[in-house]
Amino acid sequence: MRIIAGEKKGMRLDAPKGDKTRPTGDKAKEALFSIIQPRLAAAAVLDLFAGSGQIGLEALSRGAARSVFVENSAYVRRILQSNIRRTGYGDRADVLPFPAERACRQLAASADRFDFIYLDPPWDRQADMMARLDPYLAGLLTEDGLLVMEVPKTLETAPSVTGLEYRRHCRYGGAMLFFYQKMAGAHA
Repeated sequence: MRIIAGEKKGMRLDAPKGDKTRPTGDKAKEALFSIIQPRLAAAAVLDLFAGSGQIGLEALSRGAARSVFVENSAYVRRILQSNIRRTGYGDRADVLPFPAERACRQLAASADRFDFIYLDPPWDRQADMMARLDPYLAGLLTEDGLLVMEVPKTLETAPSVTGLEYRRHCRYGGAMLFFYQKMAGAHA
C-alpha cells in the first residue's frame, strides 16, 4: 500500500495483518481522489474507521490542511500512528482512539466541521454502524462538504443518510463508493 500522488507520492504505508481491516483498493482510491482533488486544498478531512490511515494520509499528501483519524483498535491504531510519523504529518493529524459513534458524538459537540468525510465501516456490521452514526454525519460536514461511503458492491441502493443527498456512485472491484452532500436548505 502506498500514497499515490502529492508531496509524499510513492511512500509506502504499513497495513495491519489479518482481517481486522480491508484497505481501499488502489483503483478505487485513484478514482476517489480524481473526483475529490479540487476540494482538497486546505480541507479538513475526517477518516472514520481509518485503519492504516491511507485515505486521510493521501488527502494530506494532496493538500488537505488537516485529517482526523478515528480508529478504535489499539493494534490497528499503532500502525496508523506509525504511518503518520513516517509521512511527517503529525502536526496535521489527530487520532481519536474511540468507537466511531463516540468520536462522532464528541466531534459534533465541538466546533469541528469537515470538508470531506470518508466512511468505510466493517461491511459485516455496516447497517448497524450506519444507524448509530446517522444522527451525526450531516452536522459534521461543512455546507458544501462531501461524504463518501465505501460499501460492498452487492449493495444495490445507496443507504440513506439523514440530511444528506445521494449524488453519485462508482464501482471498483468488490467495492462501491457512494457520494453524498448536504440537502439544499439543510442545517446542522
